[in-house]
This record gives sequence, structure tokens and C-alpha cells, in this order.
Amino acid sequence: MNNTQVDPLIHEIQELNLNALVLAQSLVKSDKARAQLHFGLSSSACDLLEGLSVRQIQMLAKVPYLLFPLKLDHKVIGDIFSNHQEDEVKTLLHLTLANMANRKD
Repeated sequence: MNNTQVDPLIHEIQELNLNALVLAQSLVKSDKARAQLHFGLSSSACDLLEGLSVRQIQMLAKVPYLLFPLKLDHKVIGDIFSNHQEDEVKTLLHLTLANMANRKD
């Protein structure tokens, strides 16, 4: 891999960051309290995020790590599977995998 190529995993992380930043900024603008709750943002981080330009968001999204770490733990995963019918879980998993496969260019 030369210097101009980006590791596919890093590229996926950067795309996830971009989507999360856009969503977080939109939520901050419409409901700051929900943005703080769902994204774990401080009030000052919300203020900063709200004022970022599209270009600044794109630059910030290019870091090679998740800006918003996942909040899953074994209890959450267990609750998800115990509160859904097996067929619903299979359908959700199938749709998720199909969506991921369709995103590959």
C-alpha cells in the first residue's frame, strides 16, 4: 500500500465519523439536550460542533479512529436479543449485512 492509498478499515471509520458528525451537528441545532445524551457531548462540545463549517467537519472526520466510540456492552447486546423475536433479529442482521455489501464500490 503506497502513501496515497487509505486502508479500507480507516476509510470506513472516516465515513462513519463524517456521518456521525453531520448527524450530531443536526441534532445539536435542533435539540442540544438530546445531542448531549445520545452522543455523550458536553455543552461546550455542542457549541463547538454547532459552529463548524462543512469543510471543518470533513477535516475532523478524517482522523483514523472513531470520534464517537460505540457504547455497547454485553448487557446491552443481551437485552437486544432477549427483547426481540428470533426472526426479527435474523431479519435485522440480514438487512444490515445486505446494506454493508451494497456499500462496497
